[in-house]
Amino acid sequence: TGIVNAISVLSYNYSLLVQNTLIAVLLVIPLGLAVFFFVPVAAYTVVCISIYNNSLYENLKMGLFVFLKTPFKTFLALICCFVPFAVQLIPNTYCHIFGGIIGAIVFPFVMLGWFLFASNQLDKHVNKRYFPSLVGKGTFPNGDEKADAEN
Repeated sequence: TGIVNAISVLSYNYSLLVQNTLIAVLLVIPLGLAVFFFVPVAAYTVVCISIYNNSLYENLKMGLFVFLKTPFKTFLALICCFVPFAVQLIPNTYCHIFGGIIGAIVFPFVMLGWFLFASNQLDKHVNKRYFPSLVGKGTFPNGDEKADAEN
């Protein structure tokens, strides 16, 4: 993502230098790819790294697989994860300070929420088929989802 951001900034600066708006429009493509493709795959990969004992390539492949299975749920969950930090986008000093404090308090809960969501998606799409011993591990160890929901 950092490389994509650097390419985007360089192309934007170059478009200002040569005064060509077409180049500035073209920088939307790498930024769009980063936001809509690389960030969700990387978010799933971070969870896969902490659960599975695979290589980075296999974890990236697994993150891509789960993302392609549930793109809309993934985008909705990621948007919900970024909502508490949206206060910092307001150009005001008080909003930046307040947003930083709220972000520091909420960050662990956001990470926990994403980890639980990603674990659920991994259980549905990967663990049932490839790692049956991991299904429900840490959430419903006996597979008693309905019994726990009723209590």
